[in-house]
Amino acid sequence: MIKVILKFREVAEKLFIILALLIFTEPLVGQAHEKMGQFRLDDPSQADPVLRAVRWGTYAIILILLIPQWQKALDVAARDKLLWVMIGISLASAAWSELPKLTLRHSIGLGATTLFGIYLATRYSLKEQLQLLAWMLGISALLSLVFATALPTYGLHYDGWRGIYWNQNNLGRWMCLSAIIFLILALSSRRHRWILWAGFGLSAALIWTSTSQTALIVFVGILALLPASKALQRYSPAPFPWLIAAGILGCGIIWWVIGNMDIVTSLLGKDITLSQRTSLWEAVLVKIRERPWLGYGYGAFWSAVGIKDAHILPILGPNVAGKSHNGFLDLWLDLGLFGVLAFALQFLSKLPQVIACIRSRQTPAEFWPMTCMTFTVLYNITESTLLTQHSIFWAVYVATILSMSPAAIQPAEPEKEEKSNV
Repeated sequence: MIKVILKFREVAEKLFIILALLIFTEPLVGQAHEKMGQFRLDDPSQADPVLRAVRWGTYAIILILLIPQWQKALDVAARDKLLWVMIGISLASAAWSELPKLTLRHSIGLGATTLFGIYLATRYSLKEQLQLLAWMLGISALLSLVFATALPTYGLHYDGWRGIYWNQNNLGRWMCLSAIIFLILALSSRRHRWILWAGFGLSAALIWTSTSQTALIVFVGILALLPASKALQRYSPAPFPWLIAAGILGCGIIWWVIGNMDIVTSLLGKDITLSQRTSLWEAVLVKIRERPWLGYGYGAFWSAVGIKDAHILPILGPNVAGKSHNGFLDLWLDLGLFGVLAFALQFLSKLPQVIACIRSRQTPAEFWPMTCMTFTVLYNITESTLLTQHSIFWAVYVATILSMSPAAIQPAEPEKEEKSNV
């Protein structure tokens, strides 16, 4: 009887997490606001009282679930000191923020989102985290397919599919993550492989139908990294000549892209300003130079300064919630150079653990930390998901880096090792 109760509790907890992850992707929020005539072209969720209540209710349940494991949760949270430096800077920024109360409120939201990541790292292994994300993203993909085909009024947006999300870029972002996770699981698992390949195929198709160029580029970029990570796993000494050659080739490609932006953007169906992003970045850099060290306070710039600036407002338009469409610039605006350096140091400090995780030959989690960190960097070049409150991307990033403990990346026992095909 006790075993049945424990099993039921375990299943119920996983179902709750899958539902919570799905809710935090904000499905159908944009469609609901359109129906009510509340048009905001960027983020309609901030003023939604129902979504806000659901978020904080979810955080409360997560906190309750962590109480029996509080000692382990503290040990997990203590694995990355620089993570808490960033949270500390965001809280301290209320002292110099343009809107101190808003900064404090947003910083608390960031702390709660980080708590979500701590919970995932405390309760589940990297493999289990991937499986939970695959369940959530699989449901999201199926619902998006249904909405785009059976309910086109809700599921289509301009010239592409948006599924259950606010616009095509949001669908592309989630399906990019979905395709990568399903691919890692499909190439690493022996059971139910056809389901995982179907999830990969559907997710990849939805990237294409979303017409999101950012999602497509990030997806292809990460696909190109998987063979390199497999080579790093296969050879016990680091293949330095190959790494140097890959670095030189990568720099050459980047140099060519920069020198031929007109060709690249025309192939992607964009203008040379990447939908006016570069113009926005130039205006944002001017504001950064005014307060380079500490920034404007976490979450304060786009609520107090940016949306009123004479140079930025014409680019955004009067009804668009502001952001730089670059996570690193937004981080600089929020926390200044100190915040950017804290993230850079935190990110770089994890790279040795990423390599150790790949070489550990654990399956399928060995490739996920590298993939997650690459996804975070690439997506924040043209989007803003870095150090963001109520963002599953941030919660997943926190869970991933905290799950790379020495115990988690020890080489698998030969008899328990599952062959990876990545």
